[in-house]
Amino acid sequence: MKTVSQILARIGPQFNTIDVGTRVVDALSVMKMEQTSFIIVTRNGQYTGIVTERDYAQKVLLMGKSSHLTKVEDIMSSNLPAVSSSDPVEKCMMLMNAYKTRYLPVFDYFEFKAIITMQDIIALSMSDKEYDDLLRFNSEKVF
Repeated sequence: MKTVSQILARIGPQFNTIDVGTRVVDALSVMKMEQTSFIIVTRNGQYTGIVTERDYAQKVLLMGKSSHLTKVEDIMSSNLPAVSSSDPVEKCMMLMNAYKTRYLPVFDYFEFKAIITMQDIIALSMSDKEYDDLLRFNSEKVF
């Protein structure tokens, strides 16, 4: 049975964090630079939530707000279900489906560890060769 700890070993540490008072435009800039679809939001160095591309689209763009004036604390997702590193991947899939989310925070003994994504689960479920082939395919330019 595959577990969250196997995902954590594969993705490594995450450093894409910002403070709750950060402007959305700055969060988007960090997300682009890090080439990720989410960023971890902290308050005084502690996990508070995440901001995703979907949060931006639904809570800023569609609402007519300014990404230069809006703070990430106003649009972040903070009520995501959490998992631990010992949880099975199947539990993650069930939670993601039930809560209609692509992201889950991982906590061990109330200590934040990382965010895992649907992509991380898919990558773990594929064999190493399949995953390497997929990465190679995605890095080639197709015209």
